[in-house]
Amino acid sequence: MELSEEDQATRVFLRIFPKKRVRISTKCTNCLKCLEVCPTGAIYLKNGKLLVEVKKCVACYACVITCPEKAITIEWFDGRLEEVEVEDNI
Repeated sequence: MELSEEDQATRVFLRIFPKKRVRISTKCTNCLKCLEVCPTGAIYLKNGKLLVEVKKCVACYACVITCPEKAITIEWFDGRLEEVEVEDNI
């Protein structure tokens, strides 16, 4: 299938990069269920305290759903807006 010149042209679209904050409250009993279900290993134990490496977190909410104490929350904030050029070289 051959693409028309219009289809091959550079397209511009806007992409939003949301920011998130993952919080583990003092309700946490260190049952480690969240640690076990996290698919990316974003949750880890350090000095007896559960912490989250936010950059690794994919916001799948497995930890939030699994936590029996409802001690984990994911908060979203407006992110930066970036204009991105995409060239189709198919």
